[in-house]
Amino acid sequence: MGVYEKEELTLVKHLLDENDIVMELATDIGLLSSYYAKIIGSKRVFTYEANPALEDYICQTYQLNNVAPNLKICL
Repeated sequence: MGVYEKEELTLVKHLLDENDIVMELATDIGLLSSYYAKIIGSKRVFTYEANPALEDYICQTYQLNNVAPNLKICL
């Protein structure tokens, strides 16, 4: 429907600065962390996901977006 994470993406677009460092909890499929990495670079994005079943989906999202945020699968 095109509304997934829409509010967060809008906020990030206007508030995230290229000098920021992001720590994200609950990576989900990696949409937001991909977007952060596009703006500030992958090395400045640290993201954590508890569900190991999502790791392949997250990696696919990163590959499609040509980013590589620092991902940790952990609880």
